[in-house]
Amino acid sequence: MLYAVACDHAGLPLKAVLIEELLSHGHRVEDLGTSTAESVDYPPYAIEVARKVEAGAADRGLLICGTGLGAGARGQQGGGGPRCGRERVLLGPHGPGTQ
Repeated sequence: MLYAVACDHAGLPLKAVLIEELLSHGHRVEDLGTSTAESVDYPPYAIEVARKVEAGAADRGLLICGTGLGAGARGQQGGGGPRCGRERVLLGPHGPGTQ
């Protein structure tokens, strides 16, 4: 399975771990950025992931951001309107959960 993966600056450390995990399970990964800890806006990264999934160029999209809210919402809109299904896995003080 091919995953299109992107993050904002706050998600960079987790993105590296998730990419390594995906690769260790035999998946392919297209890393769409960001690749530095400099502050960046998430919309361009989220849009690119959504477009890859929408076009069939990736089987799944994975967006990682500091809050888990903005990138997910923008990614769901894709290039102009709601297009991608969305599943969020939240990790926090109350343990993992899915929305």
